[in-house]
Amino acid sequence: MGWWAFYFLTKLAAFASGSIGFHWRLNLALALFVLLPLQGARRWVQQIIAVAAGIALLYHDAHLPPVSRVFGQLGVLADFDLTYMLELAGRFIGPLDIMLIAVLALGYWLLSAKLRMSSFALLGILLVPTIPMVTTLLQPTTAPTMAQAGSSAGEIAGTVNQSPEAQLEAFYQAESQRRATLNPATRQAQPFDVVFLHICSMAWDDLDLYGMANHPLLQRRDIGFEAFNTAATYSGPASLRLMRATCGQPPHDALYSPADDGCLLFEQLEANGFRPQLMTNWGDSAAAHDFIPNLRKLGGLDAPQRPFGDAPVTMRTYDGEALYSDDALLDAWRADRRQNPDQAVALYYDTTSLHDGNRLVEQPRASSIATYPDRMRRLLDDLNAFIDALATADRRTVVIMVPEHGGAMRGDALQIRGLRELPTPATTLAPVGIYLLGGDAPPREPVRVTSPTSYFALGTLLERFLAEDPFADDAPPLSRYTENLPATRPVSVNEGVVIMRAGDHYWRRDVNGNWSVLETGLGRAAELLNQPAVPLSPTATVTSPDTDRSVAAAP
Repeated sequence: MGWWAFYFLTKLAAFASGSIGFHWRLNLALALFVLLPLQGARRWVQQIIAVAAGIALLYHDAHLPPVSRVFGQLGVLADFDLTYMLELAGRFIGPLDIMLIAVLALGYWLLSAKLRMSSFALLGILLVPTIPMVTTLLQPTTAPTMAQAGSSAGEIAGTVNQSPEAQLEAFYQAESQRRATLNPATRQAQPFDVVFLHICSMAWDDLDLYGMANHPLLQRRDIGFEAFNTAATYSGPASLRLMRATCGQPPHDALYSPADDGCLLFEQLEANGFRPQLMTNWGDSAAAHDFIPNLRKLGGLDAPQRPFGDAPVTMRTYDGEALYSDDALLDAWRADRRQNPDQAVALYYDTTSLHDGNRLVEQPRASSIATYPDRMRRLLDDLNAFIDALATADRRTVVIMVPEHGGAMRGDALQIRGLRELPTPATTLAPVGIYLLGGDAPPREPVRVTSPTSYFALGTLLERFLAEDPFADDAPPLSRYTENLPATRPVSVNEGVVIMRAGDHYWRRDVNGNWSVLETGLGRAAELLNQPAVPLSPTATVTSPDTDRSVAAAP
């Protein structure tokens, strides 16, 4: 077997550490193939085939996106500049990894002079199937069934013995019945603006990692969602989910079909007299692709993109496109509102300042990973300054800050830092905030919503704000607006991968349709698992008792 034994032993060591998977039958087949005693030209052909198969098998064993997904993104990959490609390569295998492999290779070379390493490699491969049996004997309760997972408090009757697919279908069926109607007939006379701040690549896990979870911008939220599920890990589907916040959560594929009647948030806002506006801090970057066309065609946001004016360029994307100052763009928008205050507007502002691959203009050689904390701090400070300015303005404004998804800056055993192929809770559990600003509004007692919610809760809140003006002198406390707020069971999707909460666990369905317990990438969700599970019923709500400003899931 020669150095192929080193190949298998190294993979076995990585498998034991949890760094990669190990497809036993395929690895055994490759080992038996390289053991065939061929000679001459056949030996060369054997080695060429084995090398190609070994590289493909290593990719298959590693926690990397399916090859079909890679080929589907070739257009995006082609736009990566060399600097970003090298940065990504360094995340897969860094200098320390190379040094470790070199040390292992040296040790293997020395031992192979005295020991038959091929025997150890083949024995290790043969023992891989026994690992689950040994684990079961040592810890017989570590692998719950889906029925056990569905039996926790809060799951509706009839779901305990359902398969995961049946539970997922029941979830989508229940969500399809949800509607929030922004009825113009109920709108109050006093107008206010609505501003959506859609932030790319910022989840609770990213904030926790860099010690910014207590930033003043998050502390000052009037209504704070602590367990909001973005349900997506990419900007395109996340934006369409926000655009359809007046309906329940649809399947991923349904996002790219025309929305059902009454499901387009900006169409409803426009019917209520709000003039839609669209602004981004990026231009024609390859990172965007069909982002804006899909907003218009599938999201119902019929508005021209506001120009960048004289806003300075603060960053460059991984394909060299300009990113403009969030602070300057938002300040220019406020100046425009002061000059043209007559009609209420609904602004959608999308910022990609935290997107992976961005480089600061003043630090062009620094990696995006290295500058992420600085970029996050700058963005939070800029948005906080924007909130400050709106708070002292005469114009009343409802600001809804919601991340598209996280940046996956921590990484885990299943995917490297910055990779968002698996929609784990660490990447989809995001800080969402509602700010009621301006117009000498009276002080309000903040509300924190701690039970699982998603976009439909935002659509419902807007429905209530339009029906009962939150800026009125006799407006009820904010807890009234969040009372019986719709809860949403955490279900996140990226292409064919689904991650769903069921009872006391999160479950993952891979691209082949196989379900397993998710044991990594939970982030704050690990703490939330101690709370009651969210019902599948479309009438599931979050209650807000007068004696408790935090919000808990209905039993």
